[in-house]
Amino acid sequence: MSKHWDQYWKQGHLTSFGDSFEGNYTGVLHQAWNEAVEMLPEQFDVLDIATGNGAIPLLLKESLLPLGKSGQIIGVDLAQVNQPENDSSSISIELLSNINCCALPFEAETFDVVTSQFGIEYAPLNDALVEALRVLKAKGRLQLIVHHSESMVIRRNRRIVNLISG
Repeated sequence: MSKHWDQYWKQGHLTSFGDSFEGNYTGVLHQAWNEAVEMLPEQFDVLDIATGNGAIPLLLKESLLPLGKSGQIIGVDLAQVNQPENDSSSISIELLSNINCCALPFEAETFDVVTSQFGIEYAPLNDALVEALRVLKAKGRLQLIVHHSESMVIRRNRRIVNLISG
């Protein structure tokens, strides 16, 4: 399944909505991340799980720059993803490919915030959550946006997986 996502992200999509959604997330999906941004310390470390081509890291950076905070945002994905262009700002983004979110390559208590939008729920959730909490600092924040188990997207994808597997 990750080969499918390798090809998908190679096409340059920023979100999981493909050609039906141009650019980065807007509206309520953009606003949902403001709380995570506001609570970050002046020097921060953020991890985004199932990052794709970095839509959430780019949204966070856009919201953080006017606040004068500095730090790094690391995105991990099981698929091969494209590295965004970094500028000379005080916030760096690094995307790491072929990283299983159930076995993150980071020390315990590394990140102030761990995020995921429409991604972590596709991993073995119990394992992924334990691992996300392991790398989260003691007073850090885990912020997730996920599809509910009976959403149209999950039901459709479940049917597709059953067809492919059957």
